[in-house]
Amino acid sequence: MASKAAPTGWVVDRQNALLVMVMVAVSYTVSILPPGLIFDPAAREAAEGQDSPLFKMIWIPLILMTFAVLVSRFRMVSSMLPDLNGPLFVLLAWCLLSMVWAPDAAFAFKQAFSIIGATLLPLAFVVTGWYRQRMEVVLRQVSTILLVLSLLVAVAVPRIGVHDSTQFELQGSWLGITYQKNGLGQLAASSLILWCHAWLARSVSPRLALAGALLSVFLLLKSRSSTSLLLSIIACAVMTMQLRPILTIGKYRGIVAVSAALLVIVPTVVYFVLIGAVDSVAMAEAFGRIFGKDATFSGRTYIWAEMMHTIGQHPWLGFGFNSFWHTPAAGEIQRRLGWPVPSGHNGYLDIINTLGLIGFSLFLAFVVRHIQSLRKLMQFDRQQGALHTGLFLFVMLANLTESAWFLPIAPTHLLAMYSVMAVARLHYQHRLSTACAGARTSTDRKTMKAVADLAEPQAGR
Repeated sequence: MASKAAPTGWVVDRQNALLVMVMVAVSYTVSILPPGLIFDPAAREAAEGQDSPLFKMIWIPLILMTFAVLVSRFRMVSSMLPDLNGPLFVLLAWCLLSMVWAPDAAFAFKQAFSIIGATLLPLAFVVTGWYRQRMEVVLRQVSTILLVLSLLVAVAVPRIGVHDSTQFELQGSWLGITYQKNGLGQLAASSLILWCHAWLARSVSPRLALAGALLSVFLLLKSRSSTSLLLSIIACAVMTMQLRPILTIGKYRGIVAVSAALLVIVPTVVYFVLIGAVDSVAMAEAFGRIFGKDATFSGRTYIWAEMMHTIGQHPWLGFGFNSFWHTPAAGEIQRRLGWPVPSGHNGYLDIINTLGLIGFSLFLAFVVRHIQSLRKLMQFDRQQGALHTGLFLFVMLANLTESAWFLPIAPTHLLAMYSVMAVARLHYQHRLSTACAGARTSTDRKTMKAVADLAEPQAGR
């Protein structure tokens, strides 16, 4: 007896889901690989400053396929509009508009086109083949594979996978298949967060979660990225408190939070009052030691001082999206500092410098909107709320010492965008479920038709 063929719509959507999953894996992989896919350190140094064909070869096709997928899922996207982060899309429009006053309009347009594509790809991901844990499953698998490859390369080909430098911070640290030790550290940290959540949510076996976590911790330690290690611990601790609280404090949580703050603030104030005045250098050294840095955060404070000076020259509009580090003004900073500074090493200062205070205000609106979405998500899906809170906290803190926000090829920015879009899809699913539950008890035809229109894009997921 012949079996029934699968519905055509289901087959097409399954193909789209597989295609988008491959696109996600490619984009996330490329974001951590060396510029121009040049793994040999000597060759990479020789090619520094040259235009890489990577954008045309990989990112343009990815972005065009993203647009095609979104067009094919237009009704789903339009149904999700109330759940999407509106300020994010206004900020993307501001990035594109900044080409008007950027010193190189073509470069600013290229950067804006790239970041729009890098934001829409996660949207295409959540409207095809969706299930509740899809984002974490796919990113966990991709990051684990990349960590295994990094481990093999560092052991088998140390000339490529291990830093050969006399500089203390780099000497002997692993970079694996990534662009630099901090790249491996960020990859391992995000993997640790995903594996920790898998254990907390009991979505995988404890042994598998332990194996993934141990691999992540091992490469975190070998990368010697103390910042990524600290931030991953903070994110995992936050998720643990939300999903496996040791004490149930209930209505007393406000009192406990205030008491905890006082336990930190009061001894600090007493120390400075009784022992001596506040010494900014001593405080910087103490704070830097937390991140495994010196008082200048490995020279970052000098960069930040230069950034504050340049921001004062164009406070409202900025230099143009991601344009500053390709101008003669950036060359002057690099000359004064004595090394080829690639960024401001602070994602927030770089946003103000390139998009101005107007752009930074839009960014703050995006952050506030996402925090509100996370708070609401915790009310109906605590497991997913804890994961996305941990991920967003990690990205926010990582940008204090590294520039990643709204860089087209930056793994932490991509991680944030996948999280933001996944949260929007989870809200959409909740809204749909609530509407369907109401329609079952409703005899109003308009209500039933509205729910049917909302649910129709769900065909074939």
